[in-house]
Amino acid sequence: MSPSSIAAILGILLPACGGNIDTTHTDADLDGYTTAEDCDDSDGAVHPGAQERCNGLDDDCDGLVDEGVTDTYYRDADGDGYGDPDQGRESCEQPDHYVEDDSDCDDANAESHPAADEHCDGADNDCDGQVDEDAVDPGTW
Repeated sequence: MSPSSIAAILGILLPACGGNIDTTHTDADLDGYTTAEDCDDSDGAVHPGAQERCNGLDDDCDGLVDEGVTDTYYRDADGDGYGDPDQGRESCEQPDHYVEDDSDCDDANAESHPAADEHCDGADNDCDGQVDEDAVDPGTW
């Protein structure tokens, strides 16, 4: 019989026999960690050494929630599919108006993004750091 099974049986029998139980040495959720070690002794999936999951809980009892399992999403204010690199947000799920791509150079203009054609307009339409190079409309400027 495992130590956690014995502890569970004693946890049932001792109070019935009038004995006192030291709750710091019990394992209520039978995950192998005592109440003193376990940050949630009512959930067998939460204990020191557990794999962190993206669920809003501190699954591994290290004081951090969802560390290492979130993704970074970037605000896409102009809806062009490219996000503002200065507007990142960690999340388990992609929030509305956020994208995974952080390469938008002008998130207020849907016509400016890395896949856009460069136009002769004094702006960096294709987000490559150059203005009006190889423009598709060189005669209009």
